[in-house]
Parts: sequence; C-alpha cells; structure tokens
Amino acid sequence: MQEAWARNFTSHETCGPISRLYEIGRSTEGRPLLVLEISDRPTVPEPEPKFKVVANIHGNEPVGRQMVVYLADLLCRGFTEGDPAVAPLVRDMRTHLLLSMNPDGFAKKKRENARSRDLNRDFPDPNLRGSHEPAGLAPSGNEQVETRNVMDWSLREKFTASLAFHEGAFVVNYPNDAGKDIRSRAYSAAPDDETFKWLALGYARLNPNMMADKEFNGRGITNGAEWYPVTGGMQDWNYYAAKSFDLTLEVSSRKWPPTGELPRLWQENRGGMLETMRRVGPGGGLHGGVTDAAGGDALPGTRVQVDGIDWTTETGSLGDFHRPLVPGKGYFVTASLAGYEAQTVGPLEVREGERLELDFKLVKKGGGSGKEDDGATTSATRPSRTDALVSSRGGGSVEGKGGFSSTNAIAAAKEARDAAAVLPADATPQARAPSLADSLHIQSVGGQYTDMLMRRSSAITALSAVGLVVLLFMAVQGRRAVRRSRVQRPVQLPV
Repeated sequence: MQEAWARNFTSHETCGPISRLYEIGRSTEGRPLLVLEISDRPTVPEPEPKFKVVANIHGNEPVGRQMVVYLADLLCRGFTEGDPAVAPLVRDMRTHLLLSMNPDGFAKKKRENARSRDLNRDFPDPNLRGSHEPAGLAPSGNEQVETRNVMDWSLREKFTASLAFHEGAFVVNYPNDAGKDIRSRAYSAAPDDETFKWLALGYARLNPNMMADKEFNGRGITNGAEWYPVTGGMQDWNYYAAKSFDLTLEVSSRKWPPTGELPRLWQENRGGMLETMRRVGPGGGLHGGVTDAAGGDALPGTRVQVDGIDWTTETGSLGDFHRPLVPGKGYFVTASLAGYEAQTVGPLEVREGERLELDFKLVKKGGGSGKEDDGATTSATRPSRTDALVSSRGGGSVEGKGGFSSTNAIAAAKEARDAAAVLPADATPQARAPSLADSLHIQSVGGQYTDMLMRRSSAITALSAVGLVVLLFMAVQGRRAVRRSRVQRPVQLPV
C-alpha cells in the first residue's frame, strides 16, 4: 500500500512534476527499497544540497513510514501554494525519502531484518575499524543487503545531511555513538560537535515532548556515546564515510504506537523536520562551487575544509559543495585538489538564518589563468579578490572580507532560473480548508500500519479502499468543474 501511495504521488498532476520514485535495491526477501525524491526539477542534476530521511530501519519502529508521507504532502502543497517556509525547500534543495529501510522486519513486526540482524549495528564502525577515513570504512562484503544498498546509495548521492526515525524515547541523538573505548559512556565529540548540537537543538526545541523529557535535562538532545555506546551505527558511518551530517530521531516513548497517534506525532515533529532542512539548505551553512581559474571547468573531488575542524567534504560532479556550519565568526575555509594550488578564504562570518556562498577558482600548479594578480596561493588573512567570491543569502547580501562584490556562478544561475519559475513572484500562501485527501492519508498508508498491528484488519483495509474510490470520484468531478469554471480549486493530494 505504501508503494501504491508513492506511485500515485509521482503521477499526480500537482505532485508528479516535482517528484521521482526510484529503487535502490531489494531487501533480503526481495521487497523493494523505494526512495521518493522531491525537488522542483527532480530529473535534472543541479548544484543543490541533498537531504535524506530514512524510515523504518528497525522493523518494529514504523512511525517514520508515516512521517515521510506527511512530509511529502507538505512539500508538494507548500511549493504549489508558494508558502515561503516550504517552497525554498523544494526549489533550492533535493529531498530523498527512503520509505522503509527494513520492509522485511516491518512485515514480521520485529526489530531485525529477515536474517535477524540489527541493521543499525551493521555499518562499518570507525572505532572497530581503527579509521575515520572513507577508505577505512568501505564495505567489507559482510554487511546485510539492506545495509549495503543504503551505503552504496549514500556514497553515490553525496547527501549533505540526513534524519533517521526511531522509537523508544524522546530525543535527538548525534555523533559520536562511541569513543575509542567502545564500552565507555563518556561524551565522544565529533569534529563538528558544535554544528551537530546546533542542528539537534534546532529540531528538539520545536518538539514539546523532547524538551519536556527530564532524562535529557530539558534540552531534548544527547551525544550518542554519553547516552549509551553503539558500534556499527548508521549515523557515525554517514558522517565519516559518506560525509553527511546524520541525526537519529527518537520520536515516541513506545514502539509501534496506535495509528490514531500518528497525526499528533506529525504535529510534534513537523517543525523540527522543516527547521533541519532549512539549516541544511536555504537558510544556513556553507555552499558554493570550485572551478578551474583558467578554463572555468567544474572541479569535482576538491576537498573543502573549515580550518580547525578535522573533517572535509568534497565537491560533487558539478563542482558544488554544501556543509552545515554553526553560526559564528572567524571561519577560514580551504579548497584543495591535487595538481592545483590550495586556496584559503577568511575570516568569514556565518549568520543565523543565512547561507554563506563561496566560489573558489583554483590555479594549476606551475601555471596560472593568465590574469594579473591571480595568486597561486591565498593567504589565510588576505584571500585573493579574483580567486574567491563570497556572498551571504537569506537575510540580505554582505560583502566578504577582501572586497568581494559578486555572488558565485552557481548562485547566479539559480537566481536566473528562480526568476523564471512557474510560481509568480508575488505568490502567497492560500488559506485552505482541510480536504478529503488530508483525512484519507491516515487511512491509506496508516491503514497498512494498522493492518500489521491488528493482524490485517479487513475493516480498515476496506476503509482504505473506499477512501481511494471516493478520492478518485472527487478527482473526476474536479476535472469537470475546471472545464466549467476558471476558478482555481484547492490542491488535492494523492492518497
């Protein structure tokens, strides 16, 4: 039923143009691992941050399956109606929703996969491997098929950040999940510890149950190792091997809560999900591109590092890079690639609610671009004006240190495209009464949730079928109404 919903979503007249459904592999028992991508141009490669949400890594923790359904609906509706809090999350980034990582476990109502393996203990572990480098965290060949599919997918897509849904507590858990002593509950800080806390707090502060939980001192967040150490977890592997900022969300005190609680759980987590996406994409972090100073060609594989933080990201196939970074002053950022002179810009300021954009133009070693004062290297205190452009978006433009006055080429291209977007520039969110589609969601995808819980209740299955028939009838009637009138009808989403 979840697959049917996803296919309806991608064929819907409103949601279809901004979505794509694809498969990253099969489970142990042959069930598809389906991903729903949402972006304004899902089939066109663009230099945008990629964000992923993983649902149902543990088979008996299914809340995430419904959260991704609600999130997809919200993104479709918000983009269509021009909601300023939602539309940029579709226009300026790409969101990938893994509908279920463990469909076999879900079918059996058990935590592990069909081979009784806990998938969140199945990833290459930095401490057990003795390496925090991607090469040292490569697949061993012993991972479960679901784990390997997710690893290959993550390495291929180069996600900027991700969320994973769990149940059993109310908290946002962030790396590291363990320290060198894998049995110790001592705090184990990742190189980006401050940024992880900033991201985690951004989510937890908008979830009342997380903030009220006394186990975590009313902050709603915890370092993984300090809570309880885990080896083989997905979030540490994501950060060190796939270069993605991963947060683990515990969103319900009990596993497999009743279906009737799903709307409340959505309301509790809706704001945190949107805020995390904002901080990762259009409203925070470092974003930009790296090109050859002479020819202007994009330079994939360039290492981009914030000085003082022992972690690097790399540019993608379009030469673009994206990384969350806690707001602050005095940052220096270095771009380096074999055969080119490294370049450093700074000091830079990252402001709350704004994204800082950098455009590096690297010069080949022993060569040059032919322009005067190109600078084979860049001073940490006096970045070359011709080699790097800095701008800040989200709260007004500012000039970077050193007299930079232009936005980078990637930002300029996006701004030109945005100006020609389908939505009018003066589009504003429209007031909307709840539609029948809203009430049917919990009965369709949520119905499967309930069917498993109640040993496939025929009554609920029938209710889902009736709901689908009613919605199809309304869609036909709506098309007829459009022919008779030019009045715009409210957005109706698929079930």
